[in-house]
Amino acid sequence: MAEVIDIGDRCAQFFQYSSSHSWDALARLCSPDAVFSQNGNDTDLDGMLEMVRGITSSGIGYEYGDVRRTVAAADRTVVEQHHVTMRRGDGVEANADVCVVLTFDESGMIVRLDEYVDTAAFAPLFH
Repeated sequence: MAEVIDIGDRCAQFFQYSSSHSWDALARLCSPDAVFSQNGNDTDLDGMLEMVRGITSSGIGYEYGDVRRTVAAADRTVVEQHHVTMRRGDGVEANADVCVVLTFDESGMIVRLDEYVDTAAFAPLFH
């Protein structure tokens, strides 16, 4: 019998790996042809990893809080709302609420991630 993957737990792992910058572990949760979309702009796994590595290598850290997660197991979908705090090394901070919709395949791999965020809220970090 195949192992049943709890997609709510898989979602939590994804964000845990993201906040700890465990990029290889995060990538192993994703299908190689996964699509990552931020406010309707699509990229692939490599593009998403390039973006997050660029942010963290620039000295910007981030954390998630106020996590609200809804699991629709029959649809292999998780909707997560959370608050993101990003902080530069010089103390400049920005915050925004984010909504993420993760879609999983039958084996529990992430095949799509749609993120909705007011990116303008983070503009002070990049000036």
